[in-house]
Amino acid sequence: MATPTTQLSVPEEGSCLRKQWAFLICTIQPLFYLYAPSLPSLHERNTRSLMLRTLCSATVILICSALSLKARIGSGTLQGTVKDKKSAEPLPFVSIVVESNGTRTAGGQSDFDGNYKISPITPGTYDVTVSYVGYQPTKITGVVVNSNKITFQDFDLNSGMELAGVEVIRYKVPLIEKDGGASGATVTRDQIAKMPTRSATSIATTVAGASTAGTGGGVSIRGSRSDNTYYYIDGVKVPAGAGVGLPKSAIEEVQVITGGVPANYGDVTGGVINITTRGPSRQFFGGVEYLTSGYKVGSDITDIVGLDKYAFNQLEASLSGPLLFKKDSLGKKDKPLLGFFISAQATDAVDNSPLWGGDLRVKTDVRDQLLSNPFRVLPSPNGPLVRYNSDYLHADDIEQLDTRQNAGSRSLLASGKIDISTTPTINLSVGGSVDLNKDQNFNRGNSLLNAENNSEFINNTWRTFVRFTQRFNSREETMDDHETNGIKNAYYSVQVDYSRQNQKSQDKDHGSNLFDYGYLGKFISTRIPTYDFLTGKQTGFQVVNVDFVPGDLNPTASAFDEQYFNLFPTDAGFYTDFNAVSANNGLLNGQVPDNVYSLWSNVGSLSNRYSTYQQDQIHIGANGSADIGKHAVSIGVDYEQLTQRSYRINPLGLWGRARDLADFHLQQLDFSDSTLSPGPDGIIYTSYDRLVGADQTTFDYNLRTALGLDPNGTDYIDVDALDPSTFSLDMFAPDELIQSGQGLINPNNTGVGLINSYYGYDYLGNKLTSRPTFEDFFDKSSRLGNDTVYSRLQAPYQPIYVAGYIMDKFAFDDIIFNVGVRVDRYDANQSVLKDPYLWRPAYTAGDAQVQDLYNGNPRPGNIGDDYVVYVNKIEDPSSIVGYRDGDQWYNSLGEPIPDGSVLRQSEGIQPYLIDYANDPSGSLQGSKLRKEAFEVYNPQVNVMPRIAFSFPISDEAVFFCALRHPYPTAHGLRSVGPAELRLHRELGLRIAKCQPEADQDHRL
Repeated sequence: MATPTTQLSVPEEGSCLRKQWAFLICTIQPLFYLYAPSLPSLHERNTRSLMLRTLCSATVILICSALSLKARIGSGTLQGTVKDKKSAEPLPFVSIVVESNGTRTAGGQSDFDGNYKISPITPGTYDVTVSYVGYQPTKITGVVVNSNKITFQDFDLNSGMELAGVEVIRYKVPLIEKDGGASGATVTRDQIAKMPTRSATSIATTVAGASTAGTGGGVSIRGSRSDNTYYYIDGVKVPAGAGVGLPKSAIEEVQVITGGVPANYGDVTGGVINITTRGPSRQFFGGVEYLTSGYKVGSDITDIVGLDKYAFNQLEASLSGPLLFKKDSLGKKDKPLLGFFISAQATDAVDNSPLWGGDLRVKTDVRDQLLSNPFRVLPSPNGPLVRYNSDYLHADDIEQLDTRQNAGSRSLLASGKIDISTTPTINLSVGGSVDLNKDQNFNRGNSLLNAENNSEFINNTWRTFVRFTQRFNSREETMDDHETNGIKNAYYSVQVDYSRQNQKSQDKDHGSNLFDYGYLGKFISTRIPTYDFLTGKQTGFQVVNVDFVPGDLNPTASAFDEQYFNLFPTDAGFYTDFNAVSANNGLLNGQVPDNVYSLWSNVGSLSNRYSTYQQDQIHIGANGSADIGKHAVSIGVDYEQLTQRSYRINPLGLWGRARDLADFHLQQLDFSDSTLSPGPDGIIYTSYDRLVGADQTTFDYNLRTALGLDPNGTDYIDVDALDPSTFSLDMFAPDELIQSGQGLINPNNTGVGLINSYYGYDYLGNKLTSRPTFEDFFDKSSRLGNDTVYSRLQAPYQPIYVAGYIMDKFAFDDIIFNVGVRVDRYDANQSVLKDPYLWRPAYTAGDAQVQDLYNGNPRPGNIGDDYVVYVNKIEDPSSIVGYRDGDQWYNSLGEPIPDGSVLRQSEGIQPYLIDYANDPSGSLQGSKLRKEAFEVYNPQVNVMPRIAFSFPISDEAVFFCALRHPYPTAHGLRSVGPAELRLHRELGLRIAKCQPEADQDHRL
């Protein structure tokens, strides 16, 4: 039996539909076999069913889509009409060539009606030359092409062969752009060169609606939060918080989108700043620029000479040119095939963000006195009192400074790009940028007395990309095709880019030596046994004296104890034990002096933060565009994989934890074994050794092993008498540092609270090489001696963002329409609470266990079976006090109430927890949280239609209106104001903007 075959139906030869079909086949088929090379060709598979082939093709396309991210470079378009200057008749088939720095970048021809349209064109400034037989060639220089916009440029040619040479006309930037596009503005390189600002963010703030006021250095657009402003550099999306620094010489243009965001941008709730860097040139060029405002010539912050007191110095250099040329038949260089552009900027500033009114500090001689004598002793009826001398400062001890102390900043910015032009229609671009910063983190609380202990903050960002672009169906290449409704300016672009950001906060001297942070010196304790004077039996051990040997790691903090341990005689009672030292303002390892008037950090206050953060982002993407008639249709897909890791530890707390955990199991005496010895007055003393308890901590076990002691021995370890090099972080178990998540550590109460937090790293700060499961955090463990040690591994945060869009941009007379639809899918890729109000499962109104609580009364009719039940007390409840359905609360009668506070009982708001009376413990030691309360995040899919149009209403104003559907952001819900919230509720839509853009901003 013959196998039936199914053939594809191809339109007739010469038809427009056939040409579009051929274009799609030529475009999709190579991609299909690129990802499925082992599959047979279409002809070899003609015995298979059409359904199977369609399914396979759809599968491959979906896989490509799932693995792709659109190249958001934001190309521009050049469009206009070519006419005879005298007769105003349109001229068909006129050649238009677009050049940049002497290198041809694009070209095209006019149609029968003299209209032309050329795309894609990388944003920048170009020279456009038109030529036609019998007419004088005309060149317009300095034509500005912006991202995602149409630049309109008409040409009027002079006829006559007697005219020689080329008519050159300087391009004049129109006052109002016909293509309003998205709301906002674009700042070009010529404009940037005339600006005093040198960063992309400061350039962006020259656009109306963008501001840095109150943002701490970010850019707020239309009043939104600065983290809702998204940045793109050469199509690479910059993750939130990553560096966006570029050398000024590398910036081609900065586009700011403040509203009417087109469908090719997603996940935006504020605005977009799209930065395009410069490309290579046909000729070599470069430059060096040096800026200075002064120099620091001495060790003090006041030793600055120059134009100001901030000592800003910056060196910038750039170089561009060709690397490889294509030669003609005579061996002459004809066309550059490979070109490059690189630029770099190094900056050093003693103070890169001065305070208005300057800064304050105690005078140098006063601070020296505070370090040599930090305490004073005051008499009182109950004995001497030790007080800080810093509490007795006077106004004349303070001086005003123009410059912030220990707030220096150094940065290195670099950008590079290589363009490879293999054919007139194929271009390969490789580039990247680097933003390296090292700052002393200015702390206003430290500035008066303790500026030298400001932390060091390092923020490094680098990104790279590879972009492949191919154009099809150029009018110049198909002169025999004169139809105006066919496919033109077709191209596709594939981009792969990768970004990484690293942040680190640390003490500049101690770095990752965590036990050095709080080390003041050695505290040597003298311990003696204590006895009952009636029975002579030993009752325990007692510290009777503490001696101090200062260390040199933190001399300003050690100065307090150096004086304190010399204030009184040894037997005065101020050094009997650690409690006596702390009670009289003496310091122990890991402690810092109290603040001055709760406003200023005291001299010697140590840095208490070591943290590292890493963020990786990968984009793999594709998009395509073609002009079909007068419609510019674009389609693209997005794939984004973000990986965030964080590690933080408060190192001062390590000394308090070590002090608490060491010898913890040696608190009792071993009464089973005793030693008798004679004492005075004929008393016989009975002495005991320490009893080794079963509650030995992991830290104690590991410390004894490191010291060469018997892990099960009775040797007493005096932690504060050891050198910090003795300790390492892996001596602790994770639970000994997390401490049930009780909150961040208080430096003056170092035995309580969370000391470190992390995800994507282990508790030691090592980056995880595999992804642990959610259950691993609760269950994964190992054995140490007789104890179980839980690893408490937490996976990095790795959300997955996938999107696809299709949009159409077309002009109707003077009206520019931009319509499209975008579909986003966001997967948090982690476990979340099933119910954000519950930390363990609870009963609902329909459960059998709840029925007895109705006490014979019927359940309110509006209360569903799945409504959560709230009771009068968490254990052994006797009545129901309310219900909840999602975020809607009800009282016991089923009446809606605004929030759950109405249901509060003496023990708080109490859900009826499942089996809580029999099993109140949680999945973590010291916590009642249960892992059963979590579930895998359910991915969210949003469909967002977007419509925008604009048209000029005069030579000074343009009307612009945009409408889009609301959607949740990929990184959390967006905060909205009351007015916008009311609009949401009334219309179910978010009106981005509908307003004329002119000298004044009038909202409709």
